[in-house]
Amino acid sequence: MSRIDPKATVHPTAVVGEHVAIFAGAWVGPRASIADHCEIGKNAIVGDNAILGRHVKIRQGAFVGTGAVIEAWAVIGKYATIKRRSLVREKAIVGQHAIVNGRES
Repeated sequence: MSRIDPKATVHPTAVVGEHVAIFAGAWVGPRASIADHCEIGKNAIVGDNAILGRHVKIRQGAFVGTGAVIEAWAVIGKYATIKRRSLVREKAIVGQHAIVNGRES
């Protein structure tokens, strides 16, 4: 069962897997796909059509842009920015305040 804080916003067309935690102030956009066992931190944003693989952690205040793909077991640090259509590979760790700009990291 997933835990979605009542102060989080999840668009009705977003797909949220099992055992997902979405914290207060987080926003999940239209057609986003969040696989099982993910965590979306406080005030984090997951943009339209973004795809999160299993066990992904998006930390507080991070931004995942439109169409970005975050592969399984990756961690996006606090206040990091993943720009639109970027790819973060499996098990990658993106540091806090980092910016990923482009197709692959």
